[in-house]
Amino acid sequence: MRRGRKQPIPSKPQSGVVRVADMIPQLISRYGIQQHRNFDHVVLAWRDAVGQPFDVVTSVVGLQRGILTIAVKHNAFVQELSFIQNELLKSMQTKIPNEKIEKIKWIVE
Repeated sequence: MRRGRKQPIPSKPQSGVVRVADMIPQLISRYGIQQHRNFDHVVLAWRDAVGQPFDVVTSVVGLQRGILTIAVKHNAFVQELSFIQNELLKSMQTKIPNEKIEKIKWIVE
């Protein structure tokens, strides 16, 4: 076993060293953590807006460019939901105004 000299521990940070606290906003942005958090708010708002019994037969698929995509388990439910689509849209716009939802799109699972 070779013995070498230990490197001295620097007393102050070297240039180029970044504090973890300064990296957090960059990591949140890079990995889309805020988008996932916002998406959770969309899901909760949808469940509240649609209510029972539709909350168990629908799920939020995505929200892109103002279009909220909702998966529905059966065509019959799509028809029922389309009758109240305007009320659901207004409810979602009220609950999460920052998301700027303009339209609801239905897809059958």
